[in-house]
Amino acid sequence: MAARRSRFFLLFAGMVCAALLLACLTVPVRAARQPTIYAERVHVFLGFDSPDVLNVEMFYILSNDAATSTTPITFDLPSGAANLQLDAGMAGDSRQVQYLLPIPSGQGTAQFVFSYDLPYQNQSLQLSLLQPLQASAVMVILPAEGITLSSPQLTDEGWHETEDLRFRLFSASDFPAGQSLSISLSGQPASTLALPEIPVEDTTLNLWVGAAVFLLTLGGIAWWTMRQRRAAETAPAPAFSAWQEDLLHQMAQLDDDHEAGKLNQAEHAAQRAKLKARLMRPNG
Repeated sequence: MAARRSRFFLLFAGMVCAALLLACLTVPVRAARQPTIYAERVHVFLGFDSPDVLNVEMFYILSNDAATSTTPITFDLPSGAANLQLDAGMAGDSRQVQYLLPIPSGQGTAQFVFSYDLPYQNQSLQLSLLQPLQASAVMVILPAEGITLSSPQLTDEGWHETEDLRFRLFSASDFPAGQSLSISLSGQPASTLALPEIPVEDTTLNLWVGAAVFLLTLGGIAWWTMRQRRAAETAPAPAFSAWQEDLLHQMAQLDDDHEAGKLNQAEHAAQRAKLKARLMRPNG
């Protein structure tokens, strides 16, 4: 289970950076003029660290078609939100959070993440996520088997696999500002899988890890690229280099040892930081 959680962290970071790469390589087609500030991508991750607690993690990639903006962006939270975790440059409470940093002009110039827990009672939950910004694409990722997700606003893209992790993918495009994303969850999770926590000592999400491992998940999100480009054939994913694969296995083993009590928090953090630093270098 610990190795599965470690791989899910790599999946999360990898999907973020893969989406950033796709945003740079593709030219979005917009029928109407976009608002000044909008979301290029919104990733919604839904996971369970226990059968009665739903983890919700929101990752935003913003673009700005005008001059640098210093206007805060406010996100309302669902009733009952608890255990709030915020990225750098954010503030809030159980009712709403705000992104306070300037948003420079250009595409993908601001990225941030926040997460919270919601009670999952009687094997069902009606989730309403108000979106303050127009979003070019919304992706909802559900790794918990045994849970049924339904939404009139989302397209079910089916099950996908990365390593030993299976997740169900849902998508929407051109989601309007001021509208709530309505999601119904039901059923009992067959297994529990917590989403990656934002470290207390460094709340800035480490996107460098994702940059090093995004090739792992490129196959998992290839459906989105092909769907946007309406390609007829599937291109094979690039090979993952041996040294990167070795480092990722070391990180997974390190997490397993920490959970088993073989390493204390300080030792685990120090050794993991060294492995991350090596992943950041082009040749390890």
